[in-house]
Amino acid sequence: MLDARNVTAIVVTYNRLPLLKQCLAALRAQTVQGFTVLLVDNASTDGTADYIKTLAMPGLVCRNPGENLGGAGGFAYGIREAAALGCKAVWIMDDDTLPTPTALETLLAADAAHGGDYGW
Repeated sequence: MLDARNVTAIVVTYNRLPLLKQCLAALRAQTVQGFTVLLVDNASTDGTADYIKTLAMPGLVCRNPGENLGGAGGFAYGIREAAALGCKAVWIMDDDTLPTPTALETLLAADAAHGGDYGW
């Protein structure tokens, strides 16, 4: 079964800093903590990189592929990076996703209820 330390939330962004700020705030507000947030910044030019440097967020890992890979490309890149970090589960979202405070808690409870026995 999973716990939060096994989860990497992958957030893909490109030039939508106001939305990204809201998404990251929603992730910081989760009722369970200890998960990694892997931010894939698709080479934003709107100050995203500068903002991330000022953000005190435990578990935040930022990757910039050097070009805009688009949504699907950003997720593919992020999943490869998350696997390299050793995660057991990925939780993917765009920068305009605002997970409720209990979203990860609920996902982990569903994993436990199924004993990790589920597939695609």
